[in-house]
Amino acid sequence: MESTDHMMATKSNMLELKQEVRQETNREIKQEVENFRVEVKQNIAQIRTEFNIKFVRVEFLQKLHSWMLGFMLIGVVTLILKAFFA
Repeated sequence: MESTDHMMATKSNMLELKQEVRQETNREIKQEVENFRVEVKQNIAQIRTEFNIKFVRVEFLQKLHSWMLGFMLIGVVTLILKAFFA
């Protein structure tokens, strides 16, 4: 028969085990937090890229509309001047 020393955990063994579990849990949590940070940074970079693309398109359309409005005004002014001075 085995002695009871091998069968029963001592208080120091329990404390060591508790410490090991705590350290392992902390390592796992730190790794998960780091993975989450990397994922968030990647998502932010992707959102910024998408935003920049959409912003460039809006900026282009704004310039296009400005030019279109300018040509329309020139056309209207030309027609008005023609009506009065022709």
